[in-house]
Amino acid sequence: MKQLLFIIFMMTLNFSTLAVEVKGIGVGKTESIAKKMALQDLSDAISVEIMSDTQLTTTSSGDFYQENGSSTLKSNSQNYFIGIKFKVEKISTGYKVTAIFNDDTVRIYESNIKKLDKDIKELVDEKGSSKKRLQNLKKAEELLKDRQKMVVILANLGVEKRESIVSLGEIKRKIKSLEKSLDKKITIYVEIDGDLNGSLKRQIKNGLKTHIKNDRIVYTTSQRNIDYFIQIDIQNYDEKIIPETTITPKTYQIEYTYKVTVMDEKTGREVFARSDSGVVKTSNTNTIYNNFVDSISNNIVKKFIEKI
Repeated sequence: MKQLLFIIFMMTLNFSTLAVEVKGIGVGKTESIAKKMALQDLSDAISVEIMSDTQLTTTSSGDFYQENGSSTLKSNSQNYFIGIKFKVEKISTGYKVTAIFNDDTVRIYESNIKKLDKDIKELVDEKGSSKKRLQNLKKAEELLKDRQKMVVILANLGVEKRESIVSLGEIKRKIKSLEKSLDKKITIYVEIDGDLNGSLKRQIKNGLKTHIKNDRIVYTTSQRNIDYFIQIDIQNYDEKIIPETTITPKTYQIEYTYKVTVMDEKTGREVFARSDSGVVKTSNTNTIYNNFVDSISNNIVKKFIEKI
């Protein structure tokens, strides 16, 4: 038998004077079943189907999203209950449990909503690669949905609406924009400058293709219709052979200094620049150039590729 004690409150705009108490009662053979019934009773009391101006629904048409401030929202509030107090009684048929949603519970909801606002803002504002920002926006979208559920519960109790700092429609627009950009191929042209032979320049270019694995990147040998122009200026490249001794084998050594500059061909602006220098030593001539290319691709170019 469904039992319900529903006491709606009085409140003012001053949160500290709020007085709320809603109870849901459940009976069952076990305490667990009785608690579940009590929460269902409480859920029915708080939000079955809410007509409210406190929630937004988002509709889309192409790239356009519209939020409607007066909407019908069906909320299963039981899944979003936090801070509920329980009173358990042993009865002849099993257990009777009273689930209590009061002003203390409201304050817990308010606190959680504030934390969600903080987390959502951090996710939306965080810088990083397009892929990382997309992941953050999708997390923010889910948190905002959780926030809206909590707001609906409070709104049905008459608690003053707390606006979100970012709308669901805005997040959806950002997500769609980033998804489009991540689907787009990026064409780059690499130019090697410096006093190097042609064979080594080709080895550097081929090495970059091997070491930088990215499905979005298209390497081209033409400077036409490219997105980014990457210039690698080898400012110093000195090969040495360290003679073999009775203690150490013959060692091949390269000392190098170079600068990487990346230009956005669409805007004509420099978007990335970094210099590096180092020493590569090896006893195997077949790997010495590979180590040098590793330095360029891993330490410099890869850091730019990961950002776009």
